[in-house]
Amino acid sequence: MIINKILKKNGFLKDIYKDKDCFIFGNGCSLKSYDLTKFSKKNIFSCGWLFLHKDYKNLNILADFEMHPGIFLPIWRNEYKNKIELNRVNKIFKSKGRLNKPKYFFTSLINLPGLFSFKNIHYLYHFGIKKFDNRYTDPSQKFSLMENSLYAMIGMASFMGFKNIYLVGMDYLLDKPLVGHFYENFQTIDNQNESERRNKI
Repeated sequence: MIINKILKKNGFLKDIYKDKDCFIFGNGCSLKSYDLTKFSKKNIFSCGWLFLHKDYKNLNILADFEMHPGIFLPIWRNEYKNKIELNRVNKIFKSKGRLNKPKYFFTSLINLPGLFSFKNIHYLYHFGIKKFDNRYTDPSQKFSLMENSLYAMIGMASFMGFKNIYLVGMDYLLDKPLVGHFYENFQTIDNQNESERRNKI
């Protein structure tokens, strides 16, 4: 089966960085005050819009993650607007060179049709297991850590053998977020402006 053949490509990554350290970057507002050049020699896992950060060019992006199914297709379902539309995000990601910088780029198998020309792409698929299940954490088979990029990054870092995994810029992940993303203008969030922000996206 061709899907299984594609996923088996991930098998060689098992423990390839055994006992090393990695830093998993989010997109939190705290990154505005960080000098990311201090991480220039570290193994970095990135996601989302980190490539917009002024220090991004100085980072050693070992792996980048984008789990949204369809985000690299010409037409997609915008989860914020909850409608089908032309995919401008796809064009931005490709035009800004996001896909070329990392050694490994991980994304949903659904995105395969939009990424044929890139050689560093590794596909992940859950086979219907959309919530974490510790029986299915092998990215060369069923991978149940695709609910978001953070879960996928932690799962892959563990699979690749990293001993110490540090989270950086994850300050927007509280159950009630107090801050937004580093590329946004505001610093704090309350229920009202969070709702307004999502309506504008």
